[in-house]
Amino acid sequence: MYDKEGGLTPYGLEDASMYPNLFVELAVDSRWGDEDLKKVAGQNFLHVFRQAEHLRDKMRNESVPVSNDLISSPHLQNQTRCRYNVNTGLGRY
Repeated sequence: MYDKEGGLTPYGLEDASMYPNLFVELAVDSRWGDEDLKKVAGQNFLHVFRQAEHLRDKMRNESVPVSNDLISSPHLQNQTRCRYNVNTGLGRY
């Protein structure tokens, strides 16, 4: 949600301090249940990272070599909206 450079966040969620406002709005919407709100609050994030850690451990146990290779620009198909500069290998900030 937080975008240091501004302009890319939804109205009303311009910075991290406004994140609770999202929950207030979702909680009154009957389409959002408690389980949905838990997922928005970070449960999905934690689930993905647990899976990533499991895969890391599995690869380590299987002696899969670590790779720090960058994905070449043609393979990204102009999908480079991340904070990492694929041309220089440096972060934007």
